[in-house]
Amino acid sequence: MLESEIIKDNGSYFYKDEILYKLPLSKFARNINKNSFKIVMNRKDEATNVFLKSDESIIKCISSQKGTFVCNLGAVNFNYPGCEGEPPSQIIKIFDSGIKSLKIENSEFCEIKKAKALIQFERESGVSEKSLITLENIVSSGTIKGLTIFPGLMSVLSSGGLIVLDEIENHLNKKLITFILDLFTDKRTNPKGACLIFSTHYPELLDYFTRKDNIYVSRKDDDEYLHLLRFSDSDKVKRNDILKSKILLLNVINGTAPKFSLLTEAKNKVIELLNLEDQSVG
Repeated sequence: MLESEIIKDNGSYFYKDEILYKLPLSKFARNINKNSFKIVMNRKDEATNVFLKSDESIIKCISSQKGTFVCNLGAVNFNYPGCEGEPPSQIIKIFDSGIKSLKIENSEFCEIKKAKALIQFERESGVSEKSLITLENIVSSGTIKGLTIFPGLMSVLSSGGLIVLDEIENHLNKKLITFILDLFTDKRTNPKGACLIFSTHYPELLDYFTRKDNIYVSRKDDDEYLHLLRFSDSDKVKRNDILKSKILLLNVINGTAPKFSLLTEAKNKVIELLNLEDQSVG
């Protein structure tokens, strides 16, 4: 359990205090309280804080010692095959069953113009050599996205750690996303307890979650300030039999969906613009 106190100063955010707690699995129970936890690390301790920057969490002290940290925040809008070598055919086929084999050579970012892909489709007998830049012309964006995140997934699943995927739904079918989620909930594929952190614009994915305390909702208040609200902390969520997606899409938690009045105004504006075009044509 991590408690973080963050303050704002001159337009920037800083950690004022942080405490990391732990609870032995043998003492875990459905109804546990804060007193059951023991302090593992305190930001105010000099030994902990000496190498930390003011905008870095003490979690960095843990993640730097054990496991792997993978993040795709810098590549959300840049869909480029980030792997090198020949991914297992079983992995390739869940993204495109028509591909028999695919091998990527010299895929370092600095060598993108020289990188090439050797690809063979099930319906073809020979192997084609393509520039990596033009690969997106013959395979889907979802296949490229899969090749991009697969190495990161394997890295954290094999060694433990964190992987952060921003807008996980980009280019991927919902079934593929639930496949990825399953990798982290199955002990056979996640023996080291790796953690997946992702953001999404599609609340339907949250219906796949059995818990509510690991979901944070981004919402705007009446003054247009952005806040994060833990789903389980909302006083609007009183029943467990209502889909999480329905709660968000219907704006039950205020600020989780565009206001109906704004949608109506936008639609009326489209109608107005279309009428103006008709008049100009006439």
